[in-house]
Amino acid sequence: MKLDKATIEGLAAHLEAAELNARDVTKITDEHPGMDWDDAYAIQDEIRRRKEARGQRTAGLKAGLTSFAKMKQMGVDTPVFGFVSDYMARPEGGEIKTSELIHPKVEAEICIVTKTALRGPGGHRLRAAGGGSDRQPLPRLQVRPEERGGRQHIGLALRGGLARARRR
Repeated sequence: MKLDKATIEGLAAHLEAAELNARDVTKITDEHPGMDWDDAYAIQDEIRRRKEARGQRTAGLKAGLTSFAKMKQMGVDTPVFGFVSDYMARPEGGEIKTSELIHPKVEAEICIVTKTALRGPGGHRLRAAGGGSDRQPLPRLQVRPEERGGRQHIGLALRGGLARARRR
């Protein structure tokens, strides 16, 4: 890790505020070009801690950059992992207010619901989401921000930071 605890906490607060206020941000690696994977995951862990301290529940986990083409495009050789809080999920047929989003883009994905902890490399980052039967596949739509003009939403800022850190 290259970033100290205060910097990690400050970046987590900055990125979470951007998400909560639907405000795009510049890539955090512009200000912290030396950050590495451990720094990026520490920032994500702090964001998750902050959300859970406010009573939000981690509802699921997410793997990103899972296709070889996307990994090559981003200059990485391994997927990245994240979490989904309960307030981010919508029930089937639920409404999504685009005014609360930044440059929304929809992607179709496959979601795997687990009720037991995942094991293996990186398993310490992947806790069970609970509910459902183990390894239940479900269709899912992800609404995420589109990168525009060098500015990104929180998820892309962190993922972009991870990708650039991995290339070092």
